[in-house]
Amino acid sequence: MTALVTSCFGGDDRAAFAHFDANRDGVIDNDELKALLKDARVGRRLTRWAWAKGAMDEAGTDKSGTISWAEFKTLKSGTE
Repeated sequence: MTALVTSCFGGDDRAAFAHFDANRDGVIDNDELKALLKDARVGRRLTRWAWAKGAMDEAGTDKSGTISWAEFKTLKSGTE
């Protein structure tokens, strides 16, 4: 994910979060997370759901089924 943020958003984590928060509700939901993973070239069409579940389980500390800005920063820092 670090490479994606660097190459597509100039390293601006906030811009990356805003881009993938397509419906602008302040969180990244499962479908938005799958779009992020696709852009990061993680998984394949048939396996991306599993990658999304793993990332959601790791980052979604409040178990809301979404990733907040704070959780996104934690997830991203864990991938560097």
